[in-house]
Amino acid sequence: MIRLPPSVAQWVTAASTGLLFSTALRIAVREGGAAPAAIALTAGASMLLLAAASRLGPPHPVHRILLAIPTLLALLAEPVRGAIVETGASLQLHSHWTAIVWGLICATAVWPSARIAATGLRGHSGRMSGIAWALGLLVPTNSILIPLLLAAFGLCVADSVHPYERGKRPNKHQFAVTWAHFACGALLAGGWVQIRTVFDPSVSGALVVAAGCALGATWLPRSLSRNMPWTGSVLGMLIIFHHSASDFVPRLASLGFNHLANVPGLLWLALPLAAWGGLCGSILPRRDALQWHSTLLFAVGIWLGPSLLTYSATFTIAVTLLGLAALMSASTWRRATAIGALAFLVTLNGWLPAPDSALTRKGVWSHAHSARALATWGTGDSKLPRLQHGSTPDGTFITWGRTDEPKEAAVAVDGLMAHTRGKHADAEEFTAHLAALLSPRKEPTLLLNDVAGNALRGLAAHPDRITHIAASAPAAIRSLAAIDPVRERLWLRTNHILHPAHGSRLLAMSAKASTIIEISRAPWADGSNAELNAQHIESVKARLASDGMYALCMHTRWWPDGGVHYVAEALVAHFEHVQLWVPPEGVESVIFVASDLPPEMDQLRARFSSATTALEGLGFRSADAIIGSALLGTAGVSQWAAQSTSPPPTDALNGSIFDKPVLHLGTVPDWMEQDPEPWTTPSSPAAQQVRQARRALLTMIQSAASGAIEGTFEAAAQLSTELGQAGQQSLEELIAPYLRDSRSALELALLDGPDSERWTDAIRFVTTARMLAPRSALPLTVEGDIALAKGDVAKANEKFEAALAIDPKHVPALEGLARCARLTNNLPRAEQALRDATRHSPRDWRTWHNLGVFFLETGSPQKARDAIEVAVPLAGPDQTPPLLALTTILLDMEEPGAALLRAEQLVNLAPKNGLAWFLRGRAHYELNRWAEAESDFREAVLLDSTLVEARSGIGLVRAVLGDNESAANVFRDVLKRDPDNSAARENLRRLSAVQDSP
Repeated sequence: MIRLPPSVAQWVTAASTGLLFSTALRIAVREGGAAPAAIALTAGASMLLLAAASRLGPPHPVHRILLAIPTLLALLAEPVRGAIVETGASLQLHSHWTAIVWGLICATAVWPSARIAATGLRGHSGRMSGIAWALGLLVPTNSILIPLLLAAFGLCVADSVHPYERGKRPNKHQFAVTWAHFACGALLAGGWVQIRTVFDPSVSGALVVAAGCALGATWLPRSLSRNMPWTGSVLGMLIIFHHSASDFVPRLASLGFNHLANVPGLLWLALPLAAWGGLCGSILPRRDALQWHSTLLFAVGIWLGPSLLTYSATFTIAVTLLGLAALMSASTWRRATAIGALAFLVTLNGWLPAPDSALTRKGVWSHAHSARALATWGTGDSKLPRLQHGSTPDGTFITWGRTDEPKEAAVAVDGLMAHTRGKHADAEEFTAHLAALLSPRKEPTLLLNDVAGNALRGLAAHPDRITHIAASAPAAIRSLAAIDPVRERLWLRTNHILHPAHGSRLLAMSAKASTIIEISRAPWADGSNAELNAQHIESVKARLASDGMYALCMHTRWWPDGGVHYVAEALVAHFEHVQLWVPPEGVESVIFVASDLPPEMDQLRARFSSATTALEGLGFRSADAIIGSALLGTAGVSQWAAQSTSPPPTDALNGSIFDKPVLHLGTVPDWMEQDPEPWTTPSSPAAQQVRQARRALLTMIQSAASGAIEGTFEAAAQLSTELGQAGQQSLEELIAPYLRDSRSALELALLDGPDSERWTDAIRFVTTARMLAPRSALPLTVEGDIALAKGDVAKANEKFEAALAIDPKHVPALEGLARCARLTNNLPRAEQALRDATRHSPRDWRTWHNLGVFFLETGSPQKARDAIEVAVPLAGPDQTPPLLALTTILLDMEEPGAALLRAEQLVNLAPKNGLAWFLRGRAHYELNRWAEAESDFREAVLLDSTLVEARSGIGLVRAVLGDNESAANVFRDVLKRDPDNSAARENLRRLSAVQDSP
């Protein structure tokens, strides 16, 4: 009979157990996402099973046969879980109950494996066992079945060829509880939560930490275990990391970017995670590491660690541990070590400024594609002011936006960005429109990973439907809702049901849906994103009704070459009909619509009228414009997907984070030739023209990406001359990013001054746009704006005139001409240009608003009022500029009562807008309501400290109330802030005269 030495059998058992543990985590992530709470819960539950098994004696040989149960359950997961969900739905049970039943089934399936593993790991864990643990944890695989089979085979072999002292039962009387196991679990989980987003928010990062813990527990010196000064010092290292992160983290990521020593870049990002696991593992005692009570304490530490060891509590806990060690340590050396570490930490934390905790919510991996991006990691990802950030059990988040004018906001969940405006936002909104237009039935609808509310905004434009929304980041949603009343109203609608759960969990635990809309920002799973692989698409298909539709919006930045094709291949394998769509603007996103029923053009045309305004905002003026955005049908997608390479890892980051973006749609134009009709029935000539324009646009971008300059300009010429309005519109969508970059550079140049290099950047971007679209008026308008900013009115006038020669109805050029006329004091010409703008764009509130402001500034309040009163209803209830102008006009016309009503409306609409409070204060002042006026002026100053007019208002109220000294102090403060304020100087002179008079 073959017998392995006990040590070798333990190595095999350790490797198999590590493989089983990593597979369990991957399965949990696939079904519930990679949020910290989900991973910690699964890890703790696994350790709890191991602790319970360690309490018992050797298992019966029949357990070897039962090792196959996890593999069978993985094969039957979809039908078994589906039956549980359907039964729960029929009994009207909450989804939590079905989740608990499913969890108990999984735990029962793993129990035989835990029994054998607990017996095989009993005893002293050697260094080779630690290596075996780590190797089992880190085996790379995209499969679930293969590692389950390997783990079952390894456990069966090890248990069969060596009985592990089968006649010896565990010593139940040995019960030595130690704090070290709990401390190790708490530090391991708590520290991992603090650094996971920075280096790797996927499940792979958690496995690297676990592998480091196994190696640290077996290879680092034994003197570090149960060592309280060392435990406090480990926490101190985490504090030092926070203080040095802004400098250390980009330098480390740059090693991966430069592929130093030909080491794969992802290994450099894994080093801090492995190091933290090793440091925590060194705390574990060696001899009783796998006793049942030790394992139980370790599991409890993992569960409680993220709550106890928060960013703000780390320093307090470290100081407490070191202080206790200094008082309680019996060894003089340990006492001295604790005192030294304590003194160092207190000095460090008191001497250096507090580190920015938001850095732990930002992924350096998302900046690793260039040296310039790495340099900006610590300075901010958005030009918007930061609103809120935090670390929650659902993952980390940061939100940006303006509290006074919520035109744009951004949110990052576990490092992945989402904006409420821009190309990606339009793509997400368009995906929801497509689902609403093409789905045979309206409800129920599942909405997954819509953290910014863009897809919900698209759905809301259509008739109401019951929509279940996976609110995987509730804190981020609340932060966005606080500054955006439109999204707040959408999230609070009674037919929009928010579930505080990851999209994968909502998908797994929901009954059959008619429509599933999903936003995918990366291949891997994190706090909000789900793994996008064949198994996920199979799960989607299983949760859809027979006539259901799946609309998938993929942002392709983090996908390697061939990865998107792999997703298309999986969709074709699971659905009868698949279409590939392009977003309204750009090629950084891909939209798939999949169903077992063919999508109907007639249904799209019939439903188009219900959301005309919203779709026009995305650039679709007709149903044919939408129909023409479908590039490939099922046959074309199948042929295009044949370029698929090996599937990218969906449980870890991939090498694309160090590379430039890949143009995944570059070869689509070739397949459009072979698949000329993506619909089951022929589309109209107008739709075909839009489709050809899209094809020419992709050809142009592909030529530019491959360096074929001649092909680029040939495609641009075709768009401009041969494809009519659709071609010109596509060309303008192409140059839109260049124009945005030019305007952004212009804003920075104005801040930097006349010697700034940003002027050159602004001109370079707009010149590129001009070369690509020589027949477009847009680049000429931007060139005019640049000339105006430089003070060259004549050149600006020339550019605006040239733009109008191309398009006489180009409103931005007309507004530019008006500005030129104002600067040259040619008021009749300015008025005529603004009136022309209202004539050519009569439903655009901005044209009427600009005309009203012109009349207000030129002393014609009645004309200003007439224009603004047209702008107010056109702007809708969420735009503040027309209301601000109208309130100002009413005050100038000495109608304070009417002005107060408008000011009340403004304050309710924009409570963080200081100017709104100032105008309400003016209205109260005119109505002799001194207390209300002063209160409003003070609120305006609190919201906007630069609003000197509000400060002057406080002084005027104080003067009216007879408090001349306070009023004089206010006017002196105004003059310090604005020395040229003549009104404040005159008021101060009058107060001085009153005070000097007897």
